[in-house]
Amino acid sequence: MDIWKGKSANPYLHISNIRVHRIVATAFHREPPGPKYVVDQIDTNCRNNRPENLRWLSRLENTLKNPATRKKIEYLCGTIEAFLENPSMLNDLRGDPNFKWMRTVTPEEAENRKVRMSFWANNDKKTAKPTGAINRKSSFGERVYKPLRKWEVGLD
Repeated sequence: MDIWKGKSANPYLHISNIRVHRIVATAFHREPPGPKYVVDQIDTNCRNNRPENLRWLSRLENTLKNPATRKKIEYLCGTIEAFLENPSMLNDLRGDPNFKWMRTVTPEEAENRKVRMSFWANNDKKTAKPTGAINRKSSFGERVYKPLRKWEVGLD
């Protein structure tokens, strides 16, 4: 057994059942300010556990500082402000019952998804109107695994 990974295949390093970034953050930045605080890896690399890359944040702060998660909230709720005014608006969200696109993927498909989601998250184009209502119309489906084409990123 690899002591750094433990039994799981998740990307976070572990010693026993404790995530290394939590051990390092506690050692260098003291105990978290409260029980609902999590360790944020500032550069978003879950293997970068240097003390200067770690900080304690509330779960909400950690969520909103992640570009893809923030963009999903903006897409679903219209704006971050609409979500903050009524976080329970996401409670009734039901996903598309068509799960065919959720499947084992090749390394190339995984990389395509990473590139596509990063492009989407960092694109300033507005994807929803600020109505305060959940946007239930669209999902990525199979196209999330396809390479980005020049015309999709405005390179034509």
